[in-house]
Amino acid sequence: MDGHQACYAITAEALEDHFGARSYRSEDLKQAFTGHRDDIESMARALFEVTGSKDITLHSGHFRFAV
Repeated sequence: MDGHQACYAITAEALEDHFGARSYRSEDLKQAFTGHRDDIESMARALFEVTGSKDITLHSGHFRFAV
C-alpha cells in the first residue's frame, strides 16, 4: 500500500457467509478465498484507505452491505 507493507486476514465466518466456503475445513476456506480473492482484496484496500491501518482483519460484517 503506497509502497509500504500492509497485512490483512479474513475470518472463516466471512468466507463461509459471503464467499461460498462449504465448511471451516482449510480446503473449503482456501477454495473460497482463491475464487473471490479480487473482491476480498478490494475490500481490504478500501479499509486500509479509510482507516490508515496497516493490519486489518476482515469480518463478515464488512461484506454484509458491500455491493
